[in-house]
Parts: sequence; C-alpha cells; structure tokens
Amino acid sequence: MTPAFVMAGSILADTAAHRLERIETALAITADGDVGEIAAAVDQAERMCFVLDALQRAHPVTRSTSVNGAALDGSST
Repeated sequence: MTPAFVMAGSILADTAAHRLERIETALAITADGDVGEIAAAVDQAERMCFVLDALQRAHPVTRSTSVNGAALDGSST
C-alpha cells in the first residue's frame, strides 16, 4: 500500500492542514488455478475487507480524549 499525503501550514503557527490524497494498492498473485476463480476470490475478499471499506467510504467518527480521567475540552466530535 502506498499513501500520498498533502501537508501544508505550520504546527507552530497552528495552521497545519494535512490530508490523505490517495492510496494505491497492488496485489501480485502467483498461483496454478483458474483465473476466473482467482478473480472472484479477490473480488469477494476486497468486498469483505473492513480496511478497504473504511478507506473508500465515509463513516461517522466519534472521538474523545481525556487527561487523568477528565474530558479534554473540545476533544469530542
């Protein structure tokens, strides 16, 4: 997997803005078997992969941060 990021701004100036631009994957299979069956198995595996699903589709994200058991202000979205 190869990610590409866009990073701009400054952490010190509180203007940092970073985002993931794209991810490239490559799967190389060496096998003695029916290519159609292998393609079907790869397709099914990709459809069942939680990581690919999380990367390809937007999902609600809930965050929270606590320090010494107390909620950190502004950490929940």
